[in-house]
Amino acid sequence: MGTRKSDLVLSGVPLAQRALDTLSAACSPLVVVHAKSQDVARWSARATCVADERERSGPLEALRVGLTSLESRAESAFVLAVDVPFVTASFVRALAERLGKSDDAVIPRTVDGAHPLCALYRVGVRERAQRCLESGEHAMSALLARLRVRYVEGAELVAIDPTGHALFNVNTPDDLRRAEEIDREIA
Repeated sequence: MGTRKSDLVLSGVPLAQRALDTLSAACSPLVVVHAKSQDVARWSARATCVADERERSGPLEALRVGLTSLESRAESAFVLAVDVPFVTASFVRALAERLGKSDDAVIPRTVDGAHPLCALYRVGVRERAQRCLESGEHAMSALLARLRVRYVEGAELVAIDPTGHALFNVNTPDDLRRAEEIDREIA
């Protein structure tokens, strides 16, 4: 994209702000995981900000750091990548309601695959994320293979995301243009 996704603006609002607004309506406490070099002053009033400890370890490191920061404050956490702008508080709550006693995570899954960066995890998952990273495995799929995952898909997913927009991801300039169109449609 040529810039940090958190700084991208959709309908006049930075993606990071959209994520914080959504999550603050459904979750507490809020944690923002960021790169060490990233300026997070604009988020620090609304969330605990913690930096990745291992650079270039990707989302698995971000998940580990975020869950570790919640260790004594929560049993589970909703993880949301900043580039998923149409998640709603009701979507977050619906996934949280599906977390069973034996589940480590609740993850939406579409025909495109699982969406582990828009999902609910038990805080204890941090230990398995740590072991993956220590063994050189940095892919989220390596972690998911070690978890008891409750996938939400098909008609069940449609019931909590009737518009089909909650999992829309902004990865390219064309995606950002499409997101602007979607935002106008749902406004």
